[in-house]
Amino acid sequence: MTIRINNQGVAVDHSYTYLPMHMCPRHTTVQLLGAGGCQTRGAWDGKDPFWIGWVPLPKIDKAILSGEKSVDVAVKEEVKLPFLG
Repeated sequence: MTIRINNQGVAVDHSYTYLPMHMCPRHTTVQLLGAGGCQTRGAWDGKDPFWIGWVPLPKIDKAILSGEKSVDVAVKEEVKLPFLG
């Protein structure tokens, strides 16, 4: 994982990107990226042109849910540019 906090305060994994829709499994729950840039969890019917990208849902480690295990992830903060606020 390469997680960075951008100027807008959003954590972004730079090693994980959306996949093209022709690779999306139909009628299966995935994370969909809409044409306006918003993402949602849903299933694609293979026809709707509104969706421009997709990614599979992450696996949930049961040990994390139970509190038995912690994840050590390095988070880097990007340089904030003064003209962006």
